[in-house]
Amino acid sequence: MARRSRAPSWKGPRSGASFQPSLPARPPSPKDSLNVLLIMCLLLNTCELKSANTSKPNILLIMADDLGIGDLGCYGNDTLRTPNIDRLAEEGVRLTQHLAAAPLCTPSRAAFLTGRHAFRSGMDATDGYRALMWNAGSGGLPQNETTFAKILQRQGYTTGLIGKWHQGVNCASRTDHCHHPLHHGFDYFYGMPFTLVNDCHPDRPPEVDAGLRARLWLYTQIMALGVLTIVAGKACRLISVSWKLVLSVATLVLLFFTSWYASFGFVRRWNCILMRNHEVTEQPMVLERAASLVLEEAVSFIARNKRGPFLLFVSLLHVHMPLVTTERFLGKSQHGLYGDNVEEMDWLVGEILNAVEEHGLKNTTLTYFTSDHGGHLEARDGHVQLGGWNGIYRGGKGMAGWEGGIRVPGIFRWPGVLLAGRVVHEPTSLMDVFPTVVQLAGGQVPQDRVIDGRSLLPLLRGDAEHSAHEFLFHYCGQYLHAARWHEKDRDLPDPGIELESPALQAESLQLNPQGSPEYLSAGDEIRILKTYLHLCVHGSAIHNSQDKQSESAIRVPWIVRRSNQSILKEINPGYSREGLMLKLKLQSFGHLMGKADSPEKTLMLRKIEGGRRRGQQRRWLDGVTDSTDMS
Repeated sequence: MARRSRAPSWKGPRSGASFQPSLPARPPSPKDSLNVLLIMCLLLNTCELKSANTSKPNILLIMADDLGIGDLGCYGNDTLRTPNIDRLAEEGVRLTQHLAAAPLCTPSRAAFLTGRHAFRSGMDATDGYRALMWNAGSGGLPQNETTFAKILQRQGYTTGLIGKWHQGVNCASRTDHCHHPLHHGFDYFYGMPFTLVNDCHPDRPPEVDAGLRARLWLYTQIMALGVLTIVAGKACRLISVSWKLVLSVATLVLLFFTSWYASFGFVRRWNCILMRNHEVTEQPMVLERAASLVLEEAVSFIARNKRGPFLLFVSLLHVHMPLVTTERFLGKSQHGLYGDNVEEMDWLVGEILNAVEEHGLKNTTLTYFTSDHGGHLEARDGHVQLGGWNGIYRGGKGMAGWEGGIRVPGIFRWPGVLLAGRVVHEPTSLMDVFPTVVQLAGGQVPQDRVIDGRSLLPLLRGDAEHSAHEFLFHYCGQYLHAARWHEKDRDLPDPGIELESPALQAESLQLNPQGSPEYLSAGDEIRILKTYLHLCVHGSAIHNSQDKQSESAIRVPWIVRRSNQSILKEINPGYSREGLMLKLKLQSFGHLMGKADSPEKTLMLRKIEGGRRRGQQRRWLDGVTDSTDMS
């Protein structure tokens, strides 16, 4: 801190002379002030003229694959041993209501990388192929999408991705690699461009297009049997056909078999590969070595870039099927092969954290751990469960808007900046990581597109009490399935409201007449749901439930569906779809309708009447049905 300087005074000689009176101080000039400031900056070493890299933290993002939120000790599991992830939570901030943008790998990871819902980038679909299924496919994360790695690369970060990509590789040819990680902001890549599947294990049943493959094999057998029947009939002189025709038919059957078996018969070779940057290093990959190779690459990347700043995204292959586990961990857990795989994953995380600490980077590194979505409940081997546990939440991987498919762990650690042991109960999203790391790196989120994520820094640091999200929307393909809402402008006793819905097709609402592919704007979404939720909240039409982790969840059922058109005529054909939606919701809560007139009831009836008068102007739902599911 600078001291106040007194005005200089002139003094006479010390010997034989009296002190002369002080002269008036000369006012400092701007030049003098500038010189003083520059000297202070140099002495205190706080001047902004030095390299900006020293103020930028390293960023380590660790994402598990198919991990259930109930699989970790820090989230309530007392039968699986996850000491390293638990330690991360003890030293950092733990998010209890952290949500993935999708319950499947490809769309969830696309949203994580871009901070945008996957349907905005075309990385979600409704045709049954919501995740990329082939390395050789032409689909992938569009080149005009901006990932957080691309922005941090511009900010001087060295960026690396180790592990699973699953966002596509090629466009027009096998060598263009247009969707490759190196074209999306990563300086270095080592891992699987695809994802682990049962086909990668020679002893496991097929998984990729298993149903189609079974049908094709059945058709081939039927056709082969037909050819053999013709040959037998010809040999026994029961039918009169030329051998040339028989040979032609047999050739066609062989061509049919070859056409599909060339792909499905070699899934392990085509999909289960390891790459270093653009070069294939193992084809097919040796599963038993994959975990150790990923660990070696991650530790090596940290060592090479310890002078920073760096961004390292470790996308673990654990705990996806086929649950390849090294001998060191086999049979060690209480939950079979899946439990063994979880405990090995925790060990891998611990080794990566140790590497950070050994290089003295712990205090200058923001570390984040999560999963891409909930556990895979349907993964079974007979009566043996091979998928994760999602705690008290219903559903799992691939299950539309059920909570178990999208509730994931969320842990941040940054010693000296984030308070250790803090727990945040506010609703947050994987998409929030995008603006968070961009802000830390000194960058700016793109202004030419919708960004659904919100920076978590105020929440993590304790500068804000509530999430920046008023709404968190959950889509299944193009369909809006659920929304998370809390009224951030006033204090509520509960941290959030969960709204569940069946397939409400965003495109059919026709609220964006310009034909934008981004079906609903944020304003449209908020306008639709805010009306309904406001009425429900102020009309006491809500079911409260406290879970065992003391997190409040208010679940509001949607009773507006896209089927059962007859209900429209039974109620009143004069109402608009908007009015009918509100009327059905009103009727579904009989206790409110049975009340005497109240401001809440009057407001709801007024909304319905307004919808009826506008019936011929807007029709934005295709149908309704009733639902009483309050779970």
